[in-house]
This record gives sequence, C-alpha cells and structure tokens, in this order.
Amino acid sequence: MLKVWSLGLFGTLIALVLFQSTNSLKVLGISSCYTGHVMPHSGIFRALVNRGHNVDLLMGGDCCETKMAKVFPNASSCNSVTIYGSHEIVANNQIEGLFSVRETFAENGTGVAFRETNKFLRENSDYDVIMTDFIILGAHIAAELTDVPIVAMYLGPFAFPLEGEEMIPLRSVFLPGLPTFLVEFIEIVGVLIYQLVNSEKVYEMVNDINSEFNMEPKLRNAGIRFFLPFVYYYYFANLIHMGPPDLFLSSLDFMKHKNNFHHVGYIPDEVCFQPLSAEVQDFIAKAEKPIVYMSLGTVFQMELSKLQNILEELASQTTYSIIWSASDLHHKQLKAFNVKGPNFLLVNKIAQLSLLMDGRTKVFITHAGANSLQEGIYSETPMLVFPGFGDQPFNAHQLVEHNLALPLVELSFAEISRKMELILSPEQNAQIRDSLKKSKNIMTSLGGFEKAAEIVEQVERGEIKVVDPPRLVDVAEMLYFMLYLFLGVLTSTVVLFFMGLYYCCCRKRTAKKENLN
Repeated sequence: MLKVWSLGLFGTLIALVLFQSTNSLKVLGISSCYTGHVMPHSGIFRALVNRGHNVDLLMGGDCCETKMAKVFPNASSCNSVTIYGSHEIVANNQIEGLFSVRETFAENGTGVAFRETNKFLRENSDYDVIMTDFIILGAHIAAELTDVPIVAMYLGPFAFPLEGEEMIPLRSVFLPGLPTFLVEFIEIVGVLIYQLVNSEKVYEMVNDINSEFNMEPKLRNAGIRFFLPFVYYYYFANLIHMGPPDLFLSSLDFMKHKNNFHHVGYIPDEVCFQPLSAEVQDFIAKAEKPIVYMSLGTVFQMELSKLQNILEELASQTTYSIIWSASDLHHKQLKAFNVKGPNFLLVNKIAQLSLLMDGRTKVFITHAGANSLQEGIYSETPMLVFPGFGDQPFNAHQLVEHNLALPLVELSFAEISRKMELILSPEQNAQIRDSLKKSKNIMTSLGGFEKAAEIVEQVERGEIKVVDPPRLVDVAEMLYFMLYLFLGVLTSTVVLFFMGLYYCCCRKRTAKKENLN
C-alpha cells in the first residue's frame, strides 16, 4: 500500500513539473533605461519569473549592466542596445522642456526604437508574449509586425475626458504664484507646443512606418493625431496602468468604462526595499533635526549656477537634516564645489523607498515623477513638489489639489523653509497624512505587480483582447479653438484700449484748441 501511495505521489509531482514547463511562457520585456521606467517594469518581470516564466530583456543604453543587474538579475538574457538612450533633457523652464521631449518620444521613442526592435525581432522571433514600455511606441509597432501578443506598461497620468464629459485642465505647467488667467493661457500654449512639436511628429513617423511595411494605418484611418503616443495605446493596445488612479485619471469613473487600460495600482515587493548605504544610515543615526529627503529625478537638468546656489543654502542651514539624492551628472558637478555641512548629505544613489518608509523621514521634496509619486504615497510621506517637465507638472497639480503635498514656488531654502513650517504644523500634517492613507488604500487594492503579471498571461492566452473603447475628446482641436478665442479677446481688448486712448487724446487736443481760441 505504501509503495502504491509513493508511486502515486511521485507521478503527481512529475505531472506538476511537466504542467508547469508546458505552461511556462517566453516573455520579451522592452524598456528604456530611465529609473522611473526600470523600477515598475522590473517588478512585473520579477512577478512573471515567480510564476514560472522566462523573461528576456531588450534595454536601452547600457541598462543591463548599470540597473537591471541589481533589480532583476534573474533575466534569461539581457540585451543592451541603442533602442533608446537615457536622454537627459536640459531646460531652464517647463515650456522649454516641452520642446525637448520631441527627441524623447519622436526621434528616439518612435524612429530609433522601431528600427532596433524590428531588427532584434527578425533575429529572435520565438516569444509567446511581448511587453513594451509606453514611451517606446516604435518598439510596440515593431512588435505588431509579428504574430506575438503584446501588452504595454505605463506609469503616469491619463486624464483625457470621454466625449460628452466635462473637460479638466491638462496642466502642462506648474506655476504657483502667478495669476490664474495667465497660468491657464500658458497651459494652453504648453499643450499646443507638445501637440505641434511632438505629437504631430510621432503621427508622421508612425504613418511612414505603416506605409513602408504595409501595415494598417491605424492613426490615419481613425483620424487620431492628438497627444501621441499616449492616445495610441488607449485605442489600439492593451496597456497595464500602474500608480494611484485617483490622481492619474480624470475620475475613478474612467475605470468603469470598457477600454484597453488595465489598472493595477502599486504594491512594492521585497526588491523595492533595497538596504540603505552605510553613509546614509550613519547620517540618519546622527541626525538631531527633522530629516528631509530631496530628489529631483534622473532626467531633468537645471542650470549649474542655480544648483550651486541651492547646494550652498542647504549645506549651511541648521534647521533640518537634509539628504539630497542628485542625478549622476548633477552629483558629479556639485561634488566638485566641495560644499559640506553637518546637517546635509549629498548622494547620487539611494534606496528611495526604504528611506521614505523610515519614520524619521518627515518630508519628501520631489519633482513629482510618477515613480517617486507612487512611492511617496505608499510610504505616506508628506511632499513638497517642484516639477520639471512632461507629466511632472500635472502630477504636481494633482498632489497639491488632493492635499497630498504643498507647492514650492522656487527652489530656494527660504521657500523650502516656509513650506516646511506649514507642512509640519500639526493640523496640516494630519490632514495630508490622512489624504495619503486614502490614496494609498485605493492604489494598493488593485493587485500591483502580481496583477500585472496575470494580465500578461491573459493577453498571451487571448482572454484579454483589444477592444473599441469610448471616444476621447480631441483635446488639441478644442485647445486650438480656445487659443484662437483667447487671442481674439486679447486682440479686441488691445484695439479697444488704443481706440479709447486715441479718443481721449483727441478730446484733450480739441479742448486745448478751444481754450486757446
């Protein structure tokens, strides 16, 4: 009897192993090398491996060696190619940053990414499913040339209203302190700059690719050319949407509509909690002031003179214990000034979520990048926001309007100090922490990396297909109308002003002549 039972158990184990091996997928993950993209992508890759799948990587720049080896060492293979560089955007203001993203989304993200991905897939075609980074639309279109199921991943806002819904501000800039009417005008101009400089270029490049490779011209047939590449995924691709939906969507009702976005929120796994360096741990242990952590991201670059000013101010202040994690380029430049202080630490690599989860970290000064935003919410850390470009102004607006953060009008210690007093006041701090908890509860209820991996499996099995979603408002067309209306009103006002001025001058001249007579 024991022998029969043992043979039965052995047979069951063999069957389970064979079942797992036959259901193991070969996945190709394609990503840029930006930290805000690598971190969420690697979490999904880890979840796929934990579910018994094999993941190959196609990464931009030297990402396999510099980043993926640390956060996803169990890739079956990792190929670093020029699919997409880690493009650093140098801009003195947010509008200038809008001009700079053309290289991010169009030249690199569409043109270069398509050529390199298409070349790779011609030589490596035995994949069951492909997962792409939303920023690399060209890679997604190259994958469409194969018969392999595809799913994209996006961490960031998608606040476009459906036809018939109320329009919300698109927040292309974040300029607290300026008059509302002026900010609204600059926002319209900013959105139109993005449309003309970037979206129209992506539209042309996609159509050229479609024509050259005899692909269906989806954008042209659908008459869609606004806010690419984001809107492309809404209409034509399955997309895993990460992050806090209460901030990233125009409303939570968006999740009720049948469309191609699959919301998974954010739940970090153990790899997200990297150990803090000995240097950082020692600084925290010796800190006698409230700890403030500042990170302005790895992409957006500021003028060196401005950075030097804030460096000297932070290093010499005695009110807080400040840790500044600067990008590699900024860190190298700032280190050269050799500015130090007992209440200041400058680093260029840090286990951000681990630091934020430390109860001694009281405030997070952030550029409002999507990955930093979701980590700030998950750790329930009150934030001060100073955004750069792209989705960051919108994210900053949402954080402030949802009472999760306070705005910085400028990056100076005087401004930081003013806002620190407000954010650490008992009443304000309690309100912000309560709002953070509510947002976190929504975000963590959606399944995180595990849910994303499940969606990848469902896409591969054909259980999730691309659907025809409700139409979006053509935001660009509407904003063109608003701009023309605004300029018309402005022109009329100027004309009326000068007509009134001319009339007054004429009356005075006439009155003067009458007096002389």
